[in-house]
Amino acid sequence: MTIPLALRRGMRVVNRSKRLWFIFYAMLALAALVPAAALTAIAFQSLGHSAWAEQLGRSADMEWIGELIAAYGAMPIGPVVAAVMGVFAASALMHIFLLGGAIETFARRQWFSAALFFGGCGRNFWRLFRLALYCLVPVAAVFGINAGLAAIGVKIWGKGSEATPLVHWSWFRAAFILLLLGLLNLIFDYTAIHLVAEDSRKAFRSIWRSCRLVWTNFGRTAGLAAILWAIMLVLIAAYFGIAQALPQRSLGAVLVLLLVRQTMVLGRIWSRLLFYASQCEMYDGIISPSAQPIDARTIQ
Repeated sequence: MTIPLALRRGMRVVNRSKRLWFIFYAMLALAALVPAAALTAIAFQSLGHSAWAEQLGRSADMEWIGELIAAYGAMPIGPVVAAVMGVFAASALMHIFLLGGAIETFARRQWFSAALFFGGCGRNFWRLFRLALYCLVPVAAVFGINAGLAAIGVKIWGKGSEATPLVHWSWFRAAFILLLLGLLNLIFDYTAIHLVAEDSRKAFRSIWRSCRLVWTNFGRTAGLAAILWAIMLVLIAAYFGIAQALPQRSLGAVLVLLLVRQTMVLGRIWSRLLFYASQCEMYDGIISPSAQPIDARTIQ
């Protein structure tokens, strides 16, 4: 299995599963709606009697934050933190739930159906949830390494009058940590695929199997992941370029930007599904080199 072939097959499968995009969009939006309402209520309560409401409608103004501080005596940290944590937790759980169905659809090499998808969501949730808990340990270790490297840099160059070495060290530290996180993401992606494709319930053993798979096929697995990340970064860069080019000085411009943002959400969902569809193709190509894709004549 070559990288271009896995990518092409993955794109074909994802592009033919548009209902899957909108299920992800609707369910993730629903999971974030209730916690976000608490945070939005703070803004609406302030804007109800704010002299800046009309100005904020034309363009966001940082002086609104000052009005919040004046109204509450301080920033309402409690509701804000609770809302942010609620959005994160609900979105993470919903993402794990939906991910089981998406990988089930891709790994079984079948066209999208509600029975297959939601059956996979329920069947694979707990094994992917345990995998997510295991993932917290190495991620915490990576952040510990980051803190240790930062302390080393401060110890060596922190007392000097020249700040350039410390800046360069911070660049090296950021690049090194991103590489470690990318490697962990790669391993856990293939572990999730293995758990679903092989119907395994042993998450810890599957992690070691995926480590061997990634290590022995590092060029193909890492190369495919690099291209997939590049696609996602291009989408994000395009969004920020369009957002900066649109002046938010009228209601029409705000509505256009809202449409662009929702399109970007769908783009991110598409790119994330492309990760798993392409990696499922690569996994099948490594495990079973003779495996054929769905409707192979249209994909080849």
